[in-house]
Amino acid sequence: MIGPTLLSLIGLAAAVGLPGWLLHRAWLRRLGLSWRVGVGVVLAGLSVLFSDLAALVGYRLWVMLAVCGVVLVGTLITYFLAPRRDDGSTPPTTTDILFHLLLFAIFLAPAFVLYLPLDTDAQGFGYLALMVRKGGTIDTLAPWQPEVRYLYSPALFVWWAFFSDLFHLPLHQVMLPFTHVTAGLAALLGIDLGAVLLPGRPRMRWLLPLMLVGGFGLFLTLLDSAYTSILALLFVILFLVLAFRAVQEPRWPIAALASVALAAVALTHPDTIIILLIGYLPFYLTFWLSRSQFRTRRVWLRLFVLIPALGVVLTLPWLVRVLPLFFEQHVVSPFVLRLSHILQLTLYHGLLVPLAALAGVVIALRRRRLADLLMITWLVIIVDFSMFGLVDRGASLAGLDVMRYVYPFSVAWHGPIIPYAYLAALALDSLLDWPSARRAKPLESLARAPRWPVPVLSA
Repeated sequence: MIGPTLLSLIGLAAAVGLPGWLLHRAWLRRLGLSWRVGVGVVLAGLSVLFSDLAALVGYRLWVMLAVCGVVLVGTLITYFLAPRRDDGSTPPTTTDILFHLLLFAIFLAPAFVLYLPLDTDAQGFGYLALMVRKGGTIDTLAPWQPEVRYLYSPALFVWWAFFSDLFHLPLHQVMLPFTHVTAGLAALLGIDLGAVLLPGRPRMRWLLPLMLVGGFGLFLTLLDSAYTSILALLFVILFLVLAFRAVQEPRWPIAALASVALAAVALTHPDTIIILLIGYLPFYLTFWLSRSQFRTRRVWLRLFVLIPALGVVLTLPWLVRVLPLFFEQHVVSPFVLRLSHILQLTLYHGLLVPLAALAGVVIALRRRRLADLLMITWLVIIVDFSMFGLVDRGASLAGLDVMRYVYPFSVAWHGPIIPYAYLAALALDSLLDWPSARRAKPLESLARAPRWPVPVLSA
C-alpha cells in the first residue's frame, strides 16, 4: 500500500510533524523536551481538539482542516517570534539518526506491503469511522441507524474520517498506514521515556525503546489491528514522559502538557485508559514508599491532583455527551478472568523480555525510586486484573464493581508493554554495569570504542 502510506506520511508530517518540530524549536527545548515530545504533544492536542469539537458541533472536514491550519500558523508565528538562543544541544550523530530510522522503519515497513488490516477489529473500527465521516456524529450510527448509540472513545475515528475525506481514500487505506506511522512514533518516544525515568543512566535512552520493540507486544498489537490501542499507548508513553518531567521540573506548562496527553489517552481508547488507571491509582499510595528526593506533598499534589483534574476538564465535552451510556445496564464487559491469560502475559511479549523484567523487579524493589514503584505496582495489578481478581473481590465487599468495563484479555496483552520494557531495560542496564559482565560482553566493549559510540541520542 505504497501510495496511501506516503499520503499518510505527508499528511501527518504537515499536520503534526512540522508543528511539533516548530514547537520544539520555539519553546519545548527550553523545557528540556525533545522534538519527539513536540510531535507527540501536537498529535495529542489535535486529538483532544478533534474529539471535543466533534462532540460539540459534530464532525466537519472544514472544521478539522481549520484547526490544523490554526495550529500550523500558530506554531510558525511562535517559532519566528521566539528568541534565538543557544541551548547547548549537539547535532545528532550518524548513530542517532540510524537508530531513529531503525525504530521507525520496524513499524512502518509492513504498511508498504500489507493491503488490508490483518484482523477483524479493523472492520468494527472502520465502520465507526465511516459513521463519523458520513453522519458527522461520534456516538451514533447515523446516517443509517441514527437511533443506535454507542460508547467508545472517538479521537482516532475522527482522525481517520478526516484523512479519508481529505485524500479521498477508502478508510482501510487510511487506517493501516496512519497507525503504522503512529506506532513508529510510539517507539521513538521510548527514547524520552528511558531518559526521564532514569535520567542518570544514558543507556536507558536506547535500551528502553529496544525493549519496546524486542518484547513483540507492541508490534503484535499493531499486526492484530488493535489500532486504537496503538495510538493510546503512544499517549500513555507521552503522558509518563511529561508527568515525570513535571516531577523533576516544577513548571506548570509541563504539567499542563501532561494533562493534555492524559486526556488524549481517554479520548482514544477506553481499554488503555483503564489499563493506565489500574496502575496509576495504587501509585497514589505506593508513592510514599519511595526513596526519591521528589517524595514531597507538593509533587504528590501536582502528580495526582492537578494533572488528572485538568485532564478530566479537557475531556468534558465528550464525557457530557456520552455520560448516560456509562450507566446503561447493558454496557458491561462480557469477558472474564482466566488463568490461561498467562499466555498473553508471556508468549505474546516474546518470553525473553518478561523474563528479563522479572530480574528488573528485584532490582527495582531494592532501588525504590518513583518509576520503580510505579512499574512494579502497575505490573502486579495487571496480572491480578488478567488472572486472579483479588482487587475485584476486595472491592466487591464495598459494593464496587471494578471489573464492569475491564477486558482481561486486553489487559494481559497490552497492559504489560510499558512495565516490561522499563523493568527489562533496567535489568539489562544493571547487567552492563556489573564489572564481570562488562569485561565479558564484547558488544559493550564495541559500544565504548570510538568507532562505535553508545547512542546517547541527542534531542
